[in-house]
Amino acid sequence: MANVSFNAMSFRLGEFAERAKSRRRERLAFLATVIIAGATFWLVPRLPMTDLPQHAGQVAAWHDLLLGTSKWESLLYINYFTPYLIGYSLALLLSFVLPVSAALKVVLSPR
Repeated sequence: MANVSFNAMSFRLGEFAERAKSRRRERLAFLATVIIAGATFWLVPRLPMTDLPQHAGQVAAWHDLLLGTSKWESLLYINYFTPYLIGYSLALLLSFVLPVSAALKVVLSPR
């Protein structure tokens, strides 16, 4: 260990700097990918998802049920055991300040 030359140490530091630059480039590429993927949700007026209108309808119906303005109140009930409860809850909270479609875009956008 005492015989390690200065050149060997500088080579290791250079190698470390190259790895750090490589990691920085990978992180920037990942961030750019996330931003581009997230932007696709906001560039189109209607998201290209087959069942999204049904989810939007359920959030809107839940919103109306909570406000007491639903004309189907006697026919509907809230299923708290749905696997979508967390997403629906977030979209419901946002639907009080945003339109339902915008609330779903916010919930579906990558973070």
